[in-house]
Amino acid sequence: MSVIKHRQVLPSWLAAQLLGSSKFDRDLLIFQLVELGWTQTAVGDAISMSREGVRQVHKKMSGVLGGSPAPSHAPLPLPPERPVKPKKTYTVPSDSTLDRLRLLMPIAQKVRGKGKSYRKEAEEFTALLNHAHKIEGVSIARLSKLLGVTHGAIRFRLCRYGYLKPVSGKSMVFNPISLENRFS
Repeated sequence: MSVIKHRQVLPSWLAAQLLGSSKFDRDLLIFQLVELGWTQTAVGDAISMSREGVRQVHKKMSGVLGGSPAPSHAPLPLPPERPVKPKKTYTVPSDSTLDRLRLLMPIAQKVRGKGKSYRKEAEEFTALLNHAHKIEGVSIARLSKLLGVTHGAIRFRLCRYGYLKPVSGKSMVFNPISLENRFS
């Protein structure tokens, strides 16, 4: 749980207690509330004091108390909390798939035009990309980060080799490679 820092509002009974206290008790209560995690704005709004005034009172009281915890006459409420969001987890390809992709990528990038050299590796690389995306459930964006290429390059390769359909547009570069230029 983490403390909510925005739009904190002190309970009305506590604001009334702050307003009805002597100056020293009020300052002590302000110090305790700020130490508990209440924002200076929330404390100041409850007693019509500026945030800077609350900061100065807190600084003065920390000097008076000398770092020792202030005695409390009554239990004070903690500021409101919210649950901490869990860290987002991303699907990553298996280690063997990722290692093979990294091994084949520089070779597959050498394929140009109608040349037959490195065509087998390029087709295996693209098939592995498709396997990682469709079977293992890895997003194209995550693959692009792991391989160090743009997501457009991966999408282009998958479209060129017939694993994906182009989203929109009529660009000729997204047409599948002709069968005479394929390895098999």
